[in-house]
Amino acid sequence: MATDNQNRTAALKAQMVNLTKAQPTGTLCQALEMLDGRPLDAAETLARVTIIDVLCERHPEVEDAFQAWAEDENEENTETAVAVIVRAARAAKSTKANR
Repeated sequence: MATDNQNRTAALKAQMVNLTKAQPTGTLCQALEMLDGRPLDAAETLARVTIIDVLCERHPEVEDAFQAWAEDENEENTETAVAVIVRAARAAKSTKANR
């Protein structure tokens, strides 16, 4: 029984990842911004993590920016992870469009 539930959960998560990957970067950035700055329930948290993972996978620049933000120990840096990720994703999208 537990295995059936685990299989269903894994299948639903895979479907969510595939649906997220099908969305353009701009749409994912908008969704991420809508989820920022407020308490999230479990489903919203999963959506946020999935969007971040997809953007990091799609644009290595996003992963680099996120890692730099995470390693920044400057207490004056009040920028959120979402703001860093969205800015990097939009810049990466713009750069690819101009190539």
